[in-house]
Amino acid sequence: MALRHAEDWRDHTLVVPAHPTDTAHACSSGGQDVAGAFSANLHELNISYTLNITQSPSYFQHYMQLIEPNPTQLVQNAQYGGCLIPLDVIQQNNSQLTDAVQRLTADAVTFVGIGLNVSSSVTGNIWNSVPPAWRTAALSVILNWPVGANLTEMKILAGRMMTEQADLQQPDWKQAFFGSNYNSLHAIKPKYNPFRTFNAPTSVGSDDGKFRLMVVCARPE
Repeated sequence: MALRHAEDWRDHTLVVPAHPTDTAHACSSGGQDVAGAFSANLHELNISYTLNITQSPSYFQHYMQLIEPNPTQLVQNAQYGGCLIPLDVIQQNNSQLTDAVQRLTADAVTFVGIGLNVSSSVTGNIWNSVPPAWRTAALSVILNWPVGANLTEMKILAGRMMTEQADLQQPDWKQAFFGSNYNSLHAIKPKYNPFRTFNAPTSVGSDDGKFRLMVVCARPE
């Protein structure tokens, strides 16, 4: 499913493309249900858009029709990092944020922004492994940077990283990925993982000792 809309803005045509959204084991009507709420919001905002829903008999045919020829599926070889943009930055310093994004993209920097809302108003007053920065964030940003970047200047992003998009060789990964939650999580983990069966690089307790990799496979009859 692909969405596109265009409108006049500052004497330019603004086109916002959306990547194809895949839904497995669904039909066209199911795709309409998935896009329904988003389409309704676009209509309320008086934003024109084009919606295209296709149904394929197999994933291979779906891939060859929509994904393989899509120019946005190009793979880039670069070093990436991530940061979280707080909601108050968007609300109080939106013009400065917009200028910063324009300067970055003008210098050929890859800027990927993912909107989110995992604030306390949505989740309630709960405590878990989510770093506190997520509770005030409105945008998860993925950026690339050139070799030789000034790491000292980049320390202002500490504590606002997303583990899944971060560098596995992050030197201070405990603080960067988990912040003040790390020690509490480290104390809790043995209760649910007493034999250290589940482990991953830069996960809580991953540097406590050596781990064996267990591979499960099925023997053919």
